Amino acid sequence: MSDTGRANDADVVAGWRARARRRRRLVRGAAAALALILGAWAVVENVGLERFLPEPESSLTSELRVGEWPTEGGGPQRTGAAPAEAPAPRGEIAWRAELGGAASGGPALADGVVYAGDVS
Repeated sequence: MSDTGRANDADVVAGWRARARRRRRLVRGAAAALALILGAWAVVENVGLERFLPEPESSLTSELRVGEWPTEGGGPQRTGAAPAEAPAPRGEIAWRAELGGAASGGPALADGVVYAGDVS
């Protein structure tokens, strides 16, 4: 075999080795990332996040008071129904308000105040 053939063979072998090194680095990196993800999952499952997060607070209950409509759809269940003791709507416009843009969602009523949002 000529020297040119041996040089070409050496180049081919060097290319194989370089590709093999890149594959090993890729596999090691993927294994390290997987180990990190599994370790984080194990910590969250066994230790939990409760001690790192504040206690949730809300004054919203599933019980609606007469005359209140605190969220779109009425209450947390979004039934769209008001308590039976609430006065029936008469269909008259009592007031109007300019929102400054198109209305977003439905109005909410709490403590005698109507809340409405716009998309601007």
